[in-house]
Amino acid sequence: MKVGAKIGVVECRDLCELVVSRDGQCLLDPYVKLQLLPEREHRVKTRIVRSTTSPKYDEQFTMYGVTSEQITMSTLHFQVVAFDRYSRDTVVGECVYRLADAELMLYQEMRVELALQARASDTVAARGEILLSLTYQPAFNNLTVVVLKARGLSRNETGSAGE
Repeated sequence: MKVGAKIGVVECRDLCELVVSRDGQCLLDPYVKLQLLPEREHRVKTRIVRSTTSPKYDEQFTMYGVTSEQITMSTLHFQVVAFDRYSRDTVVGECVYRLADAELMLYQEMRVELALQARASDTVAARGEILLSLTYQPAFNNLTVVVLKARGLSRNETGSAGE
């Protein structure tokens, strides 16, 4: 029988500040991404709360079309992400909660406080960055790609730059 799992995100506290302005103001604009593992089918995210390290969300999400067996075998994956309008968003941290470890009962509300962990090795420092310029000329059906900047690229075992 398919049921719906109702999951709420209440708040985050004392998030690390990624960017601080000269006058000491916090410029972190966090939101929370949530997904049900291992299927990765049910993905939701909260609204963005501007300029804070302790955002309050009080948001409820319902994941429909999940069987009770799937719920007990699943894991909730939370990611706290800092929104950046002009670049890619940055993962502040993440945490997982195994629903198999929880004593779940139908129609029972349960509150859980989770500790945020640093993201595992998938960082910009590990991969590096490339700034590209793309130009498309539809008359000639031509796409030109130019590498403008590259920094922090890792080298492979032969000593040459990665692919």
